[in-house]
Amino acid sequence: MKSNRFNVILSLVAAIALWAYVLGGLNPSTTQVIRNIPITFTNEASLTENGLVVLEKNLESINITISGKRSATSKVKAENFKVMADLEGLKNGENVIRLSVEKPDEVSIESVSSEKVTVTIDNLVSVDKTVKPIITNDTSDDTEPAIVQLSREKVTVSGAESLVNQIQYLAAYIDASKVSNQMKALTVELIPEDKNGEKVDGVKLSQKSISVTTITMSKKTVPLSVPISGQDHSILEREVSVPKTITI
Repeated sequence: MKSNRFNVILSLVAAIALWAYVLGGLNPSTTQVIRNIPITFTNEASLTENGLVVLEKNLESINITISGKRSATSKVKAENFKVMADLEGLKNGENVIRLSVEKPDEVSIESVSSEKVTVTIDNLVSVDKTVKPIITNDTSDDTEPAIVQLSREKVTVSGAESLVNQIQYLAAYIDASKVSNQMKALTVELIPEDKNGEKVDGVKLSQKSISVTTITMSKKTVPLSVPISGQDHSILEREVSVPKTITI
């Protein structure tokens, strides 16, 4: 017992045994925070039947503090919980819904980051919006992409009335580098945009893309001659302004 090495080994064995006893034998209670548990919104179809739709939600997920034996809490993950908000019977405007939570049997819930969620409801509308082709990456001075035909001039947009009303057009961005001197059809994605050219999210399109038939055309800038007559007048002085060139 006088050996220092023996005492060190004995202390280490005793410490390991005590720790194993605490973890395995006592299995103490502990608390743990489970973060970013998604909220499931149920009965959304009932809103659609009443001509309504969800415009905005102030929460998409919550955090839950749980307690229980360490062996149980250490195994719990976000997917072991069900957090639900029932949309049935909601009215136009702001609605506050109490969340229901289903948890694993082995743990208890100490607290939740929020017991309620605020959902804003709007009228569900469908409106035809005009497709607006927009040429990008056009850097050539002697050629110009031309739009021959659009497979659709308008596409139906569905969603919350306040969002649909923001949409001014459906932008179809056409990359000039993909247009050739042979007539070609390109599949182009449609992007709903507002008056400032910003994308409007949260709406549905009856089709997400259209076919755009394109071809590269030659162009040339030439001098413009505009003969002007009748400038002379005894009382009036007339000024005429015309461009010096025109692009064909």
